[in-house]
Amino acid sequence: MQAMKKVLPLLLTTVALLMLFNCAAAGTTPTFEDRDWTYVSRDAQPTIRFSSATHEVTGSTGCNQLSGTYTITGTSLTFGPLATTKRACEGPVMQVERELLQGLQHARRWAVRDGELELTDDAGGVVARFR
Repeated sequence: MQAMKKVLPLLLTTVALLMLFNCAAAGTTPTFEDRDWTYVSRDAQPTIRFSSATHEVTGSTGCNQLSGTYTITGTSLTFGPLATTKRACEGPVMQVERELLQGLQHARRWAVRDGELELTDDAGGVVARFR
């Protein structure tokens, strides 16, 4: 009985700490939100930012501003309609914009690998990469 009195508080403390840790981990922000990302491209420098508070995505295509919404569930990612301003830019910059917007619309999953954000499609192909 004396041993039980010593073990029980330790056991209860351990259980409470595990519950606290699991609750805190469940509320963590995925590693790609709330920071600026730069699209990997040789012809332009598009940037993007995901807000964990509003689930809004904002940024620049290298030519135009973009905004929209996104939804995440674990590593799944989908975008709502994306709006952009309508400036015309030089050919290579417009091509990067088209590639970026298409990539975002086809994105279904996200992963951060070696400090880069990779968005992949249903087949697992990388549709956009950011640093």
